[in-house]
Amino acid sequence: MSEPAKIRLHLDHPLDLPATLDGGQAFRWRHANGWWEAPLGRTVVRLRHLKSDGDKLEVRQAGAGGPMSESDLRRYLGLDDPITTSLTALEGSGIPRGELLHAKGIHLLRQDPWETLVSFILSQNSNVPRIRKNVEDIAREAGEQFGSDGSVVYALPEPSALADFGEERLRKLKIGYRAPHLAAAARMIARREIDLVGLSVDDFDTARQVLRTIPGVGPKVADCVLAYGLHFQEAFPVDTWIERTVRRRWPEVAAWTRERISDWGRRRFARNAAYVQLILFHLERRAALSVRGEGNSSPS
Repeated sequence: MSEPAKIRLHLDHPLDLPATLDGGQAFRWRHANGWWEAPLGRTVVRLRHLKSDGDKLEVRQAGAGGPMSESDLRRYLGLDDPITTSLTALEGSGIPRGELLHAKGIHLLRQDPWETLVSFILSQNSNVPRIRKNVEDIAREAGEQFGSDGSVVYALPEPSALADFGEERLRKLKIGYRAPHLAAAARMIARREIDLVGLSVDDFDTARQVLRTIPGVGPKVADCVLAYGLHFQEAFPVDTWIERTVRRRWPEVAAWTRERISDWGRRRFARNAAYVQLILFHLERRAALSVRGEGNSSPS
């Protein structure tokens, strides 16, 4: 096993690793021994702030896929996305600056669209620990095994591999009614009925409409894939947390459906919508954690 590839990334904007990596966008990141770690494809990426310089990020990579380049890492982490305009938009909507300071280091990840689709099909009527377990179980049972720094790691299966794995074996992983949806999504993408990556060059409405043709992909799942996997920054996913905070902070929308709240968020915040959604989600979870000890409740 070769030595892990090492990179130091300069941070031009604040980066809150817990809020970004454990904030409802992605489900394979883990924190242990001071490092955040996740398999990205067939490469395990480890991140931490450089102890001697908080403006730099220390990165170590190992695995069968080869190291990601500095530009790819910056792109994945959204390091070149300033969120000042999103914070300003929320401050202008009446959220106190002191509260918003807790969210100044959140970044919108540019994840693999397939992994994002799998994760959010699994997210329906679920909770964070269960989603994580479901994703890891699928990777372990259907994905490719590879080594990283002496450990065994499993990559998330590609659509063709998951299609071959099949609905029956997915059901045995205790993912319930999500099994046929996930199997159907894998078949559609493996057969190229949908070009998932290619949706990123479509307009928002077209991409959303195509995603909605996948079984199990409703408005919230489609918006999550658009925001977290395809980087449509005008997407405004509405889950339990966002519904709660929007209805409390903007009483004029308190009686609206989630779909209408999502349309409202896109109109009101435009290209800031996805970042605004992340900020609101973070603030709502943070408040719940401080009051009731919550933090792993359902994102559905």
